[in-house]
Amino acid sequence: GFMYNMGGLGVETFFVLSGLLMSKILFVDKVPLGTFYRNRIARIFPVFYLYIAVITLLTALHTTNLQPSDIAYSAVFLRTYFGDLSIWDHQVIEISHIWSLNVEEHSYLLLSILSLIVMRKNEAAARTLVTVAALLCLPFFGFYKLFPPAMDAEHFYLRTECAGFGILVSASFYLWRRKLQFSIPSYVPLLAMAAGYLIGGNATHGIGKYVLPPLFLAVAVNTLDVAPAWLQRLFSNRVLMWFGVCSYSLYMWQEIFFGMVLEKAPEIRTLGFCAAMAIGTFSYYCFEQPMRKLLRAPTRPR
Repeated sequence: GFMYNMGGLGVETFFVLSGLLMSKILFVDKVPLGTFYRNRIARIFPVFYLYIAVITLLTALHTTNLQPSDIAYSAVFLRTYFGDLSIWDHQVIEISHIWSLNVEEHSYLLLSILSLIVMRKNEAAARTLVTVAALLCLPFFGFYKLFPPAMDAEHFYLRTECAGFGILVSASFYLWRRKLQFSIPSYVPLLAMAAGYLIGGNATHGIGKYVLPPLFLAVAVNTLDVAPAWLQRLFSNRVLMWFGVCSYSLYMWQEIFFGMVLEKAPEIRTLGFCAAMAIGTFSYYCFEQPMRKLLRAPTRPR
């Protein structure tokens, strides 16, 4: 229903934000690839592999039906392409939400390769390549409609060649806006945001679910700088900013409670929510942040 679709749109919002940020880092700031990879590893890997280890142990203690291949494919960010059953249907191990990390990591790798091709100096070539990459996602939606994956395979819209559209179109929009410097009315970000969420929240399939929402959301996040002052203040709210800062750890660990508590024991929904918030917060401050400081590349003064 509507709320289920809104959950997917939350992930799509992260995708378009990532596209904007990665485009700036690689094609405008021209961060060296060694630094880029090191910082992405420091950001993603520690919490990701800790979660995989913990959830594997918890699952092994409660079932003998644990498939090592699920763990292996998840660990190398290929779970949306390999595995016995669909992520959504195969809930022996709570890993369904990490499909988004597959898309993120594949897209980061693609964008970094494109930045290497243009030698991180030619922004015009970067705009063209990133735009072409975004457009190449669109034929895959038609391909999978004509030739759907096997019934026991992952859903096509979880695969990077489709789901990566949001990241790539946002990265492309960022570069084209820098080039064209066109004037944007202040109502555009709010209108685009509303369109993205309304269309995506009510659509059940097709272009209205997989193409239009990321396109509108890409416009919204790339034009927030011209949004009305009240909207900018809203997104600068300390509570929202805290959720943004802690979002990765919260997103990773909530799946245990969503899958094991909220769906199977709805009567303790509030307790499950509080537990997810607590472990996510603990993960951010006591594990994610220390590991990032340890692993990330040294910051050099500009």
